[in-house]
Amino acid sequence: MNQHAAEIQLRDTFIDEITFRRNPGFSRELSNVSFAFTLSDDSEYHEDSGQIVTKMVIEVKKGSKNVELPFTFRIVMGGIFQVENADQQHLEIMKKVNCPAILFPFLREAIASITRKAGFPPLYIPVINFAGRSSGSGLKKKQ
Repeated sequence: MNQHAAEIQLRDTFIDEITFRRNPGFSRELSNVSFAFTLSDDSEYHEDSGQIVTKMVIEVKKGSKNVELPFTFRIVMGGIFQVENADQQHLEIMKKVNCPAILFPFLREAIASITRKAGFPPLYIPVINFAGRSSGSGLKKKQ
């Protein structure tokens, strides 16, 4: 284990992809709609630069034919993190827990902003406990 504590710093965030589609046939009150979403993440460590690049993908898609949604979307957001003094064990924790947990609020804000700008009330997706996700949080991890 390193003598110094492992350090991580967010260097940049970026939106890699956005797809947003309004449903012109939607006829119900938005307050009665339940959104189901899938979320996946993937992080890669680049040893030459000492950086972890994390990407998160969130999607709200049409469910069954009986469920009407006012919109569907897919957003891919990335983050670049500078890492120092991290051994392999700390790197794995940073890739699986720290980086996604730091990036997730930026993704939530983007979703709220996009839905508001599309003429809907902002959609605030639930927070996620990334530290506890290995114990069955329901996150679908991208392989």
